[in-house]
Amino acid sequence: MANIPERIERELRPRLEAEAKSISEQFPLVKVSVSSFVGDSDSWHILGLECLFTKAAADEADEVALCVTTEGLDENPRISVDITWGDPSGYIEAEMFEGFVPFSEDVLAMIKTNLDRFFKTFHRIIKSGKPSNRSNRKPNA
Repeated sequence: MANIPERIERELRPRLEAEAKSISEQFPLVKVSVSSFVGDSDSWHILGLECLFTKAAADEADEVALCVTTEGLDENPRISVDITWGDPSGYIEAEMFEGFVPFSEDVLAMIKTNLDRFFKTFHRIIKSGKPSNRSNRKPNA
């Protein structure tokens, strides 16, 4: 199989970068970036669209990311796509699949087909400014 991280970068990064531009225009107080990481002897790769909430309270999650993560690249490649909050929440808002699924051409095509739906979900989450598992009540209120 061709180099999976290179394919993901080539086929998905332009769409994430276009979405980053759209988010920056719609939410000027949100710092947006697209980045990628390779680790552990090239056995995993993450392509992420990250949004940092510059006005978040110190005790609240200030980052949410849409990540395309591949693992097992050295043996049995698997892929997942999710939207997850950073610390201290770590809450997973949405998953395209239930966890990781075996990487294949069909799965990559499915990701590309469903990415726009995921972008809409990501916009809704950014607009809310907080993990959906958080109540609107303040502690001790």
